[in-house]
Amino acid sequence: MGHRILCPAPSPLPLLRGHYGALQLVARVERLAVSREAISRGLESPGSSRTADAWTTGLDWYLNPYVKWLFGFTRTIFDGDASGPRHAENLIVARAQLAF
Repeated sequence: MGHRILCPAPSPLPLLRGHYGALQLVARVERLAVSREAISRGLESPGSSRTADAWTTGLDWYLNPYVKWLFGFTRTIFDGDASGPRHAENLIVARAQLAF
């Protein structure tokens, strides 16, 4: 005979009942390196960056099983020089996700 786990039904308005959901800290590091062969074959335009290093940090907020908010910040540095010919790029993202 199987076991049943009884869980309370998810509250559609948890903030009104003093519940704030779950928070999750997230981080990611990325690197793109273009090979010298691609450059020698002309697959890269003149003056393009050969490397791009990026890091991202963010916060995900799971309000309830149906609503999720994501907030993130990404910084990308090209060719290892943040103030070089191509300046570093910053990105701020906010997203809401509904599941039903």
